[in-house]
Amino acid sequence: METMARAYSVNEIISTRYELITWGAEWESAFGRPEASGLWFVWGNSGNAKTRFLIELAKELSKYYSVFYNSLEEGKRQTMKNMLLSAGVDTGNRRLLIGQEPLNELDERLRKRRAPHVAIIDSVQYANTRFDMLLKLLHEHPSRLFIISSHADGKKPEGRTANRLLYHADLKIQVEGYKATSNGRYNPGGQYTIWQQGAANYWGTDITKTQNDAHEN
Repeated sequence: METMARAYSVNEIISTRYELITWGAEWESAFGRPEASGLWFVWGNSGNAKTRFLIELAKELSKYYSVFYNSLEEGKRQTMKNMLLSAGVDTGNRRLLIGQEPLNELDERLRKRRAPHVAIIDSVQYANTRFDMLLKLLHEHPSRLFIISSHADGKKPEGRTANRLLYHADLKIQVEGYKATSNGRYNPGGQYTIWQQGAANYWGTDITKTQNDAHEN
């Protein structure tokens, strides 16, 4: 006979204390204070600074947590070096590690005593796996934060697995025109500008002025 999943009372849920991300003002303004575990999903078309955004996100999170950036697409190539330098990542940053591991090796890494708290998988297409396998990885490590990126097909993530991850994610971030926009359960509509001039050229607006106006209101 199968054991039924536990049900929780309203009081149990309301009284639960969650670990929330406490980060820089610019990041909180864009994405609020999400939980420090679960799944975040980032998608966007090539050439819109999605990888640059992921590196800036990893840099910010590494101020507070250990981060493993699983760069399945870039690995240790010159392009990765250029983006790290462009994002101003400190060469002495020991909380941020970059690798290129299949998911079974990532699973082993996360089981170690000093496992990283944040695992970034770039990207779901290069991971070349099914949704149920990724979901199993998340369930095996419930206290970790997973950030998975995806290519886009127009405005939507590319492929069935990517779209299922999108619906499963707590924080959904779409990258377009050098801006990252929150589309999830946290601060919907909040925006983070990855590259000021590129965003201004793409959207035809003065991004700096728009942000200053928003802070004044």
